[in-house]
Amino acid sequence: MPIRSCRRPAAAAIALACLAMAGCATYDRTKPAPPQTGPIAIHVLDDTLGLNDIPLGTYRVPDSQVVVSGRQQNAGAGVLFGIVGVLVADAVVTHHTASAVSNAERVLHIHLGNELRADLGAQISDGALKGRYTLDKADGSSLDILPAVILTYTDETHVRPFVELKVTLYDRNHAQVWDTRYFASTDYDRTMDGPGSWSDQDGAALKASISASLRQAVHAMLKDVATPYARDGKKITAMASLPFATQRLQIVGQDLDEDGRYVTFLPHIPDAITFAGVSVLDKRVVVFRPATDKDQALVALGTGATLAPAGAAAEPEVAPAPPPAPEVAAAPATAFTPMAARSWGAYFSSMFCA
Repeated sequence: MPIRSCRRPAAAAIALACLAMAGCATYDRTKPAPPQTGPIAIHVLDDTLGLNDIPLGTYRVPDSQVVVSGRQQNAGAGVLFGIVGVLVADAVVTHHTASAVSNAERVLHIHLGNELRADLGAQISDGALKGRYTLDKADGSSLDILPAVILTYTDETHVRPFVELKVTLYDRNHAQVWDTRYFASTDYDRTMDGPGSWSDQDGAALKASISASLRQAVHAMLKDVATPYARDGKKITAMASLPFATQRLQIVGQDLDEDGRYVTFLPHIPDAITFAGVSVLDKRVVVFRPATDKDQALVALGTGATLAPAGAAAEPEVAPAPPPAPEVAAAPATAFTPMAARSWGAYFSSMFCA
């Protein structure tokens, strides 16, 4: 098959289409986990996200499982200059992102392993999940979980924290059979520094938000792996902020589960997008409705300091949030150009679509 080159001035707009046309686009992270027999042994990894898990320009906080993203609006231009251009763009944007959180970095040296193990132990000890998982060694299937915190800038000053669980399922012969990501976010956006910010009071609000999000991500993940959510149910269109994406998005996907506070959402997007996977969204900061045939799969709506619906009440699960800032006027809706939210591997794949 001839090589289809995506290196042209319109690369930022057509790279994803090139992947799809070339057969490069996959949607494996939208699929349910295959059924397993016997208890699944859970292994919590203490590593950090790799280059294939983050977009260009993402800052990985040293001695931490925290990454900071959302400053990559112009990073995609580097792909027009080949590998050297990509590396230069990444270095420049990463430095810019690191500088943005320099005053708050003292509270960002966070490791989730111990808290994750505690949450897992509490949730698998009784109820419907009892006997389905174990934190001890076992001869059957196993599930590796790599946790991370993603701080995503939603505009020049405001940040929303997300928890990610990158999960990989292995059969009893330790052959990989499935992988996906689970994301969760709780609370409103805040600034990184100053009174009422994420770093204020030694990061109290940030720690509370991360803990709440971690519990939600663990709950969705355990339930979905043991008894997968139906992937052919209610289709909705959500208007939300998602990890790694500064732009507010209108996105179509499946409503997998819902309660009074959260909606568990599965967008139908390619695996190359770094927020592909299951997202648990806080209803206070997301708007959704039944999808229609006219809805585009993914549309950028512009940036805003908050997405909180009018009249949304605070929830004592996390530290009280400051009053939401006035929402800025949305930019005209355009088809989403996901260059800033694509992983390193996807960048290089788009340069030589085969």
